[in-house]
Amino acid sequence: MEEELWREQVDVNPPEGTPSWLELSVPDPDRAREFYGTLFGWTFEDDLCLLDGLPVAAIRLLGDGPGEPNGPEWTVFFATDDCARTSDRVNAAGGHLLRPPYEDGDRGRAALAADPNGAHFGLWQGRELVGTRLVNGYGTFIFNELLTTDGERALPFYQELFGYRPSASSSSSDLVRPDGHTVASIISREAMDDLDDPADGDLPHMVELDGSLHLPGHGSWLTYFAVDDAHKATKRLQDAGGWAHSPGPVECPWGCISAVKDPLGTPLRLIEPWDVI
Repeated sequence: MEEELWREQVDVNPPEGTPSWLELSVPDPDRAREFYGTLFGWTFEDDLCLLDGLPVAAIRLLGDGPGEPNGPEWTVFFATDDCARTSDRVNAAGGHLLRPPYEDGDRGRAALAADPNGAHFGLWQGRELVGTRLVNGYGTFIFNELLTTDGERALPFYQELFGYRPSASSSSSDLVRPDGHTVASIISREAMDDLDDPADGDLPHMVELDGSLHLPGHGSWLTYFAVDDAHKATKRLQDAGGWAHSPGPVECPWGCISAVKDPLGTPLRLIEPWDVI
């Protein structure tokens, strides 16, 4: 598959509730830029990560201010038409704000929050920067997944916050926009524990990757980055100083998935998709 044929360019603010921006917070941004430049071919301008000259993410120094993660972390920001209004709904739905709405220069308005279980995420109201400009292709994010300690609390929170509707599929943990597009999913510890027989479960690939989850007490959002070949990308990651969970890339219904970490310990997923998720 030619990568230029399946990358999507985003030129306008996506619908509310869509994962739309990514920021990596790390103690050594220079090391992170070196690594991700090697892994995905990104170039860099100030804190922005660029692919084909377009912003796809940001890398910044991990600090100790409001809303900062406890360690290296990819933070996913969800699109909102009104950052202040959606921030108010965070508290009403049972979460809490870590950093109230703030201006990110001329790029947009953002906020940082935590769901009822403590998993961190952001809100993004794009202005000059609508968010990640390239998606669903090599070197860009293609999906986001919440690994949570309590799915029964997490699912209704995100449904109330962004108006996600119940999934029509067999997976009740999908987060589905009002227009019917699935934008993310929730994988709970309860779901993992219920998979007594992986052959009968909906998530057999998660059983094989279970040792890679390392769920913190509050759970966390995990980003999937698309690659053209999961095995070659995993080898490239390891050569660049990253870590890959054994047994390596695992095939699942959506693609070949590799559970990995960057050299600074940030978890992420690489996926060679069978089709655009």
